[in-house]
Amino acid sequence: MTIRDIETRVDRRRDPAIFIFDPLSSHDVIDFWNFRIRKTDVIPVNAHWIAESRDLILKFIRASFRPLPTNPNGVMINAAIHIGRSLDADTIIKALRLDEADLPEGSVSVTPWYEAIWKEYSEDYGYPPNRTILSVKSRDVQLTPSDGDRASIRFPVQAPDFEAMQRGHGPSWVNVLRIRQYGSDKLAVAMPSAALGGQFGYPSHASRDQFLTREGHVTFHHYASDEGYADLPKREGAIISWLKTKKIEATPSEAGRIASQVIEAVGGLSRVQLLGERPVVELLDKMARSRRDWPDGSSDEFQDRTASVKKWEAALGQIHRGGLAGWKTLDAYVEAGAIKLGLTSACPHCGKENWYSLDDIASMIGCSRCLKSFAYPQGKPLRRDIWKYRVVGPFATPHYAEGAYSVALTLHFLRNEIRSMSDFTYATGLNLDTGGSKLETDFFAWHGSDGIRYAHRDPDMFVGECKSLGTDVFKAKDITRLKELGTAVQGAYLVAATLKDELSTDEAGRLRKLASWGWRKKVPSPLIILTGVELFGDGPLSSIWENAGGRRAEIMASHGHIFDFRTFADASQQACLGMSDEEVARMRYWRRRRS
Repeated sequence: MTIRDIETRVDRRRDPAIFIFDPLSSHDVIDFWNFRIRKTDVIPVNAHWIAESRDLILKFIRASFRPLPTNPNGVMINAAIHIGRSLDADTIIKALRLDEADLPEGSVSVTPWYEAIWKEYSEDYGYPPNRTILSVKSRDVQLTPSDGDRASIRFPVQAPDFEAMQRGHGPSWVNVLRIRQYGSDKLAVAMPSAALGGQFGYPSHASRDQFLTREGHVTFHHYASDEGYADLPKREGAIISWLKTKKIEATPSEAGRIASQVIEAVGGLSRVQLLGERPVVELLDKMARSRRDWPDGSSDEFQDRTASVKKWEAALGQIHRGGLAGWKTLDAYVEAGAIKLGLTSACPHCGKENWYSLDDIASMIGCSRCLKSFAYPQGKPLRRDIWKYRVVGPFATPHYAEGAYSVALTLHFLRNEIRSMSDFTYATGLNLDTGGSKLETDFFAWHGSDGIRYAHRDPDMFVGECKSLGTDVFKAKDITRLKELGTAVQGAYLVAATLKDELSTDEAGRLRKLASWGWRKKVPSPLIILTGVELFGDGPLSSIWENAGGRRAEIMASHGHIFDFRTFADASQQACLGMSDEEVARMRYWRRRRS
């Protein structure tokens, strides 16, 4: 095997290296093979020839010690000596006699260990080893997937220019497809790898010539003239099939369907900020659920679902004062299918005020209460207050569209505010059957771990409980449900989100216990708290917290920026639960402190 005619792409700057190893040790040979893939400038040295190779090593060190190109700060390139794991590092260093070589100061370093590239990276423990990509050929193409329950694409196969045929019936090379979707979020783009066994049916029932890895969809090919074919799983289907591999049966919940309809109506997650205004959400809910109180103390709830043009102008006037929400106009809400303009007229028979869409207006109209027809009053001058908007579609569902606004804004925050360049896959509310218990999550999401780079681990995973408004919305049963979700879906972040700005004392106490439980699990399930401050915030998280003032501003000042969800979970617990940095640290790092 060789890497001739294969492009080697290294993700990060690599200094020159010397790898000293024992060629009689199979482990050292394998380590060197992997090492030279990750290092672009390396010379191998036989440990049995240290004395004979010393002059070559010293010459390489001196030649490598030079200023880093384009860097004006005097940074120098230096060589690093790496020693095979089968060798005694002290013996090798002593044999090199570097202290007698009169080398420039700082020109060489010694690394007596081998980087553990086989270990899973954790955000709590430094930076991951970066992946090196071996590629013969690459190409960007724009394709339109087939529509329907299963999306698929046909693509031009990329074949090597050198002879790649082999004996037998197996494939000769592979293509790796990295999918980017624009103007839509129907496809699953962030997904855990299915490269290992036991994943049948996930992410789809594709043929054996395709499987999913952290690099992308891998397809196998025999002939350069082939046309490639790949199944592209859709969001909800990929998540449900993955859960099935964990012995969890998932089905969409009724609230989940409403949330999905709301997100689709506004134009996808990228347009969910249309709902990111408290006056608008409160007006939509008021239109969806009207209440009449009677003198005897009783009350009736009925669906009027209308609000005057004046009320809508007043609501939008509040959000336009800041100057950053000018695109959120009445036209935008009409186009999203949230509201519809019409005329009102009182029935002369029973007195009920009826609403009629522009399509329904005619010379004769009917009353929805007494069902009698009457002539539209054309002789009277039209008053401005007879023009009213009516809430329609999923937005007409009471109780903040059954929590859909909170779900939509939570998903928008998770996708955009921490690592906005990363892939994101989500499903709204799911009923989960673990075989032993029945659970419900208001959403399930995967967030890519590496932005536009190749992933070094599976995506971050999220489940959560999303609330609207109320004095005490996170009750004991909600905490129990989140714990059960954290047990069923190991390693997932637990998200507690609400549209209100502050938690009650009782809620904060319950969530503190959940936060401690999440950090102390064998596989942690960190708790993220989101309130109306974050969900209705305008701008990046740093600006939102700085403008909020108080504890949030202090935390952001200490961090500068937050780029990972572990750090954000820590910060949100301090900001929303009144916990100190030391309290969270004791929970987060309790294993390390105990040892």
